[in-house]
Amino acid sequence: MRFQPIAVAARTLALLVAATSAWADTVPQTIPFSQDWTNIGLITVDDNWSGVPGITGFRGDNLTAVTGADPQAIVAGDDPGVIDVNANQTAPDTFSTGGTAEFHLANPVVALTGSGTADAPYIKLYLNTTGQTGITVAYNLRDIDGSADNSVQPVAMHFRVGNTGNFTNVGAAFVADASGGPSQATLVTPVCAALPAGAENQPLVEVRIMTSNAVGNDEWIGVDDIIVSTAPCGGGGVNLTVGDVTQAEGNAGNTAFSFAVTLSAPAPAPVTFNASTADGTATVVNNDYLPFTNLPFVINPGQTTINVPVDVVGDTTTEPNETFTLSLTSVTGATPIDPTGTGTIVNDDVTLVPVHDIQGNGNASPLVGNVVTTTGIVTGIRGNGFFIQAREADYDADPNTSEGVFVFTSAAPPPAVVLGANVQVTATVSEFVPTQDPLQPPLTELTSPTVAQLSTGNPLPTPIAITTTDLPTSGTIEQLERLEGMRVSAPPLTVVAPTLGNVNEPNATATSTGVFIGVLPPTGRPFREAGIRANDPPPSGSGVTIPPVPRFDGNPERLRVDSDGLVGGPLIDVATGATVTGLVGPLDYSFRTYTILPDPASPPVVAGGMSPTTVSAPTNMEFTVSSYNLERFFDTVNDPNISEPVLTPAAFDNRLNKASLAIRNHLRFPDIIGVVEVENLTTLQALAARINADAVANSQPDPQYQSFLVEGNDVGGIDVGFLVKTSPVDGSTPRVTVNAVVQENANEQFVNPDTSTELLNDRPTLRLDANVNHPNGATFRVTVMVNHLRSLNGVDDEAPGSNGWPTAGARVRAKRRAQAESLADLVQDRQAADPNENIVLVGDFNAFEFNDGLVDSMGTIAGTPTPANQVVLASADLVNPDLVNLLPPAAERYSFSFDGNAQTLDHVLVNGAMMLATAAQRTEHARLGADFPETARNDASVATRLSDHDPIVAYFEVATFPVELRSFRVE
Repeated sequence: MRFQPIAVAARTLALLVAATSAWADTVPQTIPFSQDWTNIGLITVDDNWSGVPGITGFRGDNLTAVTGADPQAIVAGDDPGVIDVNANQTAPDTFSTGGTAEFHLANPVVALTGSGTADAPYIKLYLNTTGQTGITVAYNLRDIDGSADNSVQPVAMHFRVGNTGNFTNVGAAFVADASGGPSQATLVTPVCAALPAGAENQPLVEVRIMTSNAVGNDEWIGVDDIIVSTAPCGGGGVNLTVGDVTQAEGNAGNTAFSFAVTLSAPAPAPVTFNASTADGTATVVNNDYLPFTNLPFVINPGQTTINVPVDVVGDTTTEPNETFTLSLTSVTGATPIDPTGTGTIVNDDVTLVPVHDIQGNGNASPLVGNVVTTTGIVTGIRGNGFFIQAREADYDADPNTSEGVFVFTSAAPPPAVVLGANVQVTATVSEFVPTQDPLQPPLTELTSPTVAQLSTGNPLPTPIAITTTDLPTSGTIEQLERLEGMRVSAPPLTVVAPTLGNVNEPNATATSTGVFIGVLPPTGRPFREAGIRANDPPPSGSGVTIPPVPRFDGNPERLRVDSDGLVGGPLIDVATGATVTGLVGPLDYSFRTYTILPDPASPPVVAGGMSPTTVSAPTNMEFTVSSYNLERFFDTVNDPNISEPVLTPAAFDNRLNKASLAIRNHLRFPDIIGVVEVENLTTLQALAARINADAVANSQPDPQYQSFLVEGNDVGGIDVGFLVKTSPVDGSTPRVTVNAVVQENANEQFVNPDTSTELLNDRPTLRLDANVNHPNGATFRVTVMVNHLRSLNGVDDEAPGSNGWPTAGARVRAKRRAQAESLADLVQDRQAADPNENIVLVGDFNAFEFNDGLVDSMGTIAGTPTPANQVVLASADLVNPDLVNLLPPAAERYSFSFDGNAQTLDHVLVNGAMMLATAAQRTEHARLGADFPETARNDASVATRLSDHDPIVAYFEVATFPVELRSFRVE
């Protein structure tokens, strides 16, 4: 849902009411009828459709009050409606005014998106179906939004006879989501549906194509290649179309512009037509092209395409791009759906600017904002643009200037763009910075391009080899700027973060994005380090500086690989530790990381990768406490008070199975497990029952886990809880005796600057008071607190804040500190009340073991706060004696991976009493989540990727638990 306001002053109600006749051509169009938006002269002024016969766009105000509404159910007439179009737009990734818009892309289109008052935007077709039966409406829905937005964008089609009353939904045309994933603008969804018989033989039938205001940030969905005909959907008739041609004219002689005339299916009989040329801005008088009239052509049976050539006359006169048309008439044997093609003569008599001059030798182009013309070899094609690189003979002598650049077309590049083509591009030099990360270093691009093909079949430039010298750990996140956009190669890459993916929570499955991260050996695995990340200043108004606030350099030695980043590239799913060889492709820049887009024709080869690991078995002298973030562990019940995903029975069963495998076979049945992100007690009880039953079925000792969970305050419905092993160790004595389970600080308030209050702890701490029992009769009393503190999301957000906060990030930072101080106070109060209480803190603290430069949550909780001049929000020393964070060895010190940086978010802390009462304390991670591709979630027979976190197990040796005793008995 986009919130860009629409200027009411410019669109007064009186004008809107009058607009139906003044700003639209509503004359019903006879069939066949088509519109493909290639003529960008049809719409030139906002809210004016008068140049488009038979089609008008509307904003759809007040058709629904529901965000995320199903457009199939929005059938009210909306008369007279608010006519709407934002004309001459070029940037669907950033343009946020909802409604209808015309985008001048490489493949122009009219698109819809919901937002603000645009509750259900639509375009309406006015049709005359007199004498027609079997009417079908076909069009292509195009996701043209390449931003990080990832909305669900449904599209429906309605019709009515006449111009009053409600519409009727055409169910066969419904598309549940016409948008692809984030940062993608490649999805094209063909739609074809037959109108009911009631629409036949009518002087006026209105058809509208509608989307609705989505939850979150809406995406622009183009409605293109509209065809209304009597050709049946899915075949049965033959339609004829003619394509467009964009090409350079040449400096002398004639250049053939070949217009492809295409049939929708092989012709069963000869298809004949006459072809004629007509002037546009290119004219016969000026000797721009050689005309002809009613030239006959035949498409023979079995053929689907022939080319109609038009000779364009080359010259050396500097002039703007010019157009002419080719029209087909007297068609027999096929239905002419799109019988007119446009030829665009690209002016090639211009001063060429070399790519290296466009890139410059700094981090930004010296020609930003200029319109330039350049040439280059196409080295890679994306869904929203393509890479070009200068011929090697044209390179300059400056090693700091790149010879490659990305040409941004927003939608699919034009047909002239093929691998190995030498193309001429006229475009505006831009520096792209994603709206979701305004501090990311810019990427030089050519935007709003006109492209002409000069030749094909050229060899691709030799890739530049990247070595560890180019990627020092002491470098900067812009250290490969000199190779931006160029073809590069990398030696065998070691994967340090697995392939990402998109999760379908109701089905507990995932699809791959093909993106993973690696380093060049012998460079080791990158870890998150202390401080504010590279390029980010201290938050506004914080009053601190870097240094003494530490700086995290972002680990510039990382290389990102987007395996399907180029059209046709195969998705590659890899685990950490895999070796990837044969990486060759253009060098892109995303998420503050240089990214290789592998050549689809020679994809890299993958070998090896991690396998799941298992923690060591405890001795008879030890008991174990574990922490496991189960990542949004929801059930099959739709709860009315939360908008949670509702799992299918099969999906829930698969998640139960993966969790059972993890806890039984990889964590070795910990005595106490603090679980994080579980929906409710019923869900946790189902997990306990599954583990217990699976243990018996697999001839393992029955742990007899019992579940404990108290509902918290989280609006998304996730809570913390415990699984406690109660299997008897001798007679009826359970392994763990539960004395009490208490939720702490559930009602504690967080006070905003405007004195308003809200609950502080979304997932309040849950405290377990328990005795761990040994077969010899010894017992050990322990207090375990499971925690899930506020995440880092939005911690540096500079957007305006609410409730008196200067920024959204200021509120997040203050809440993170307040939660850490609340937990520190809780621990200190208990230590003061009973200095001998053995306290263990576990959970997902959403914080590192060191100061992140903004809030040192773990230092505050442990009683070792960072000095005030080294952190944005400091805390006092609230805990004495201090707690000890039981961290694994340095090489194993991570439970999560973010952007390829290994980091610890899941911790085990103990107080001094616990340290004195036990010996040989240690922690181990079972490697089950952070190192495995998201698609490992799909295999229910293995424990990997149940969660994106790795569970941790803490071992405590108790002197009164002797080594040599019989094994625990299961009574």
